[in-house]
Amino acid sequence: MEKEPLFLEPVKECDAIFRREAGWSIHEVLMQDESSSQISRTEIAQPANFVIQIALTVLWENRGIKPDAVIGHSVGEVAAAYVSGALSLEDAIKVSIHRSRLHATTAGKGTMLAIGLAESGALELINNYDQIAIGAVNSPSDVTLSGETEQLKQIAAVLRDREVFHRFLEVEVAYHSPQMELIKDELFKDLATIKPQPARYPLYSTVTGNLIEGNTLDANYWWRNIREPVRFADGIQSLVGQGFANFLEVGPHPVLAHSVKEIAAGTNTKVNLVSSLNRKFPEQVRMLESLGELYTLGFPVDWESLIPQAGQFISIPTYPWQKERYWSESEESIQYRFGQSGYVFLNNRLRSPHPTWTVELNKQFFPFLEDHKVNNEIVFPGMAYVDAGLAVHKACLNDDICVLSEVELHNLLFAEPQRVQVLSVDYDEPTKRFSFYSRYKEDGAEWKLHASGKLISGGYVVKHETIDIGALKERFTTEVDTT
Repeated sequence: MEKEPLFLEPVKECDAIFRREAGWSIHEVLMQDESSSQISRTEIAQPANFVIQIALTVLWENRGIKPDAVIGHSVGEVAAAYVSGALSLEDAIKVSIHRSRLHATTAGKGTMLAIGLAESGALELINNYDQIAIGAVNSPSDVTLSGETEQLKQIAAVLRDREVFHRFLEVEVAYHSPQMELIKDELFKDLATIKPQPARYPLYSTVTGNLIEGNTLDANYWWRNIREPVRFADGIQSLVGQGFANFLEVGPHPVLAHSVKEIAAGTNTKVNLVSSLNRKFPEQVRMLESLGELYTLGFPVDWESLIPQAGQFISIPTYPWQKERYWSESEESIQYRFGQSGYVFLNNRLRSPHPTWTVELNKQFFPFLEDHKVNNEIVFPGMAYVDAGLAVHKACLNDDICVLSEVELHNLLFAEPQRVQVLSVDYDEPTKRFSFYSRYKEDGAEWKLHASGKLISGGYVVKHETIDIGALKERFTTEVDTT
């Protein structure tokens, strides 16, 4: 927000309306640090998400990315309605304010439970629970239930016994459940003055699951948006059926990609999904990466919005490149720069009397290290020594069949991220033995032996004696009653 003026402008525009309609500043809320943030509160989270979606849309349009159609998930339908043109900014903010404010009045009365069942199975499951409803159908195997907490706990117990996926969501409101009836009358009153209008972009509804006319988004529609299930799966199915294959998720973090992929897979349709932001990455970096992804998918980019200063055009040769290399480099130099392909343990072959290889111990070469800890210490796994032995056997004897015998583990190897450690594995041809060492990459550091073993090429040949069943029956003629 501080580095993107184009993002800040719509935030300030929304903030002026929020101050007038709600009496508080959405801009100030977005600028709060984590310790003082109230973003987890329903009446704050929904408007904040709305404003972020609107500002991101403005930023995307400035980069040349405009929608061919729009769809929103539950509260996301408010931003979708504005972006499509079905609601003015003032009316969209009014819906956001009152929708979230009224939701907050039901906080603490229920919760939501995600389950791994189809809609038909979910309906059968909740048939005897009068305070539970389907809150959302996100994909053919992803349904969210909503309602009274104790009844959901009973359902969770049933699913646990059936070994069916289920997970309680971290929400304070039972969205789309019978509890929403408490806010129906006040919602109609608060939204009586909104004036929906025809949409300029096709708008797909997750209330109906189909294309919808913009001028039907009146108070009654927003009541259905609050009370009825989110039919996201049907909405995406409708879009895919119309040939849409590229989806840009506009929001602070991607949450719908898996559902879209599952829906598309059901019709053998390939889709591309791009996220605007991701909490794991810096915001500007993620936006630029996403813009690059969209460009590779064929979407036009307004490069002047990114690089406003005119550059100097430089002519280049018109003849085609010959693509011939004139680089002279020894094999040792190439290996030093790039390492060797294949087994990670054979990354760097040393020039020595016995076949010897080294590799640095780090998370790039061994990404599983953090998953193998004992008392919070990273311990190199024992099976890795066996893997190293098999790698040596393949490299030295070029035989896929091998038996490791006399394998000994001499010392534990503790990985220390703050120090550079080098691993070494060698093979002694006369004894057919391999050895695994490590040392710190420091002057004078000694090698420590961690494992060793013998490599037997070709494996063991086991001879099985043929048994003559007929001869056995002739020898043993007495029947024994075991009852």
